[in-house]
Amino acid sequence: MRKILWILLVVSVALPALAQTPEQVVKRLYTAHKKLNNLEKTVNACRDCFTPNFFKLFQQSLKTPPSGGDFLDYDFLINSQDEWSDFQVGKATVSGDNASVPITVWLGESSHGRDPKQGTTKGQVLLSRLTGKYQIYDIQHGKEHRSVRADLKGIVEANQGKR
Repeated sequence: MRKILWILLVVSVALPALAQTPEQVVKRLYTAHKKLNNLEKTVNACRDCFTPNFFKLFQQSLKTPPSGGDFLDYDFLINSQDEWSDFQVGKATVSGDNASVPITVWLGESSHGRDPKQGTTKGQVLLSRLTGKYQIYDIQHGKEHRSVRADLKGIVEANQGKR
């Protein structure tokens, strides 16, 4: 009986520690992306950071029809086609099961770090708590809140008739 109680105590203490905060999810994703420096590899390595629907949209957007068509031509995590040197995750705003985490990305050669002379991109990483953990369902960039989800959906829809 004591063993069972001990196991229950350990599990009840450990489970909340396994659930990452929205900021931790975003930091883990961008840290992996900095190391891998490849959008497709990063998304696959961090699949659990994304909602199943967002991940599916990303996978479908990679399938350009043989006859040509729309394709993903930028790194949606950094909102650029250029190199990037660093990132900063801001404090999440949480409302119910949804969260928004600000992200700043410094563009330019990695050796420059957070050089103020380098350009930056800013965005909001939008997460939803599904099955007890936060997952990314969209990333919105810039003042105009350009939606990565909308971009991916547009690519998939544009290519559906070309296959």
